[in-house]
Amino acid sequence: MNHIAIIGAGSHTRSSINLLRQYFENVALSIYDDSYNTYEKEYIHNIKLIGSIKDISKREKLFLSIGDNKIREEFYIKYNKYIIEDNLFHSTSCKENNISLGKSNQVFANVYINSYVEIGNNNIINTSAILEHEVKIGSHNHISVGAKLCGRVKIGNRCLIGAGAVIIDKISICNDVIIGAGAVVVKDICESGTYVGNPARKIK
Repeated sequence: MNHIAIIGAGSHTRSSINLLRQYFENVALSIYDDSYNTYEKEYIHNIKLIGSIKDISKREKLFLSIGDNKIREEFYIKYNKYIIEDNLFHSTSCKENNISLGKSNQVFANVYINSYVEIGNNNIINTSAILEHEVKIGSHNHISVGAKLCGRVKIGNRCLIGAGAVIIDKISICNDVIIGAGAVVVKDICESGTYVGNPARKIK
């Protein structure tokens, strides 16, 4: 692989480029985003935004740098056979040997993944998040900076666990849930929506 096309030019792209450069040596990177006409001259880490998503060559390998779970899922499904299948781990992250991984996951700096964790596809696990023993995560989720998932927690699909949130032991969270920054989840969440506070409560 000598070239990777990054889909997305948002704020998450800054972190994605660092992860890609660390994981793949001597690979050329380019950025595509549908905001191209607005930000035609923009560079991110000296990498130029060179076109809209429709301009990507079918020969290129793709990396999804999109923080929004639903949009990232849509692109994952649409471009599945072109997307990099590697699970990218930052060099400062730590994972035990007996974990189960899907594909196309992004694991950032200082993340810790404990024994018998199961992770699906196309997840973002952001800086300093902790996934304790036997946690199960579906696909297309975003585990934000400093979030703590205690032992045997189960997360569905397309969930956002906010920065610094804590999910206590053995809690299950269904699909399409947003947990606000700093929230503490002390009971199962069985209905999609947004939950905030300590203890976390549904606000919409």
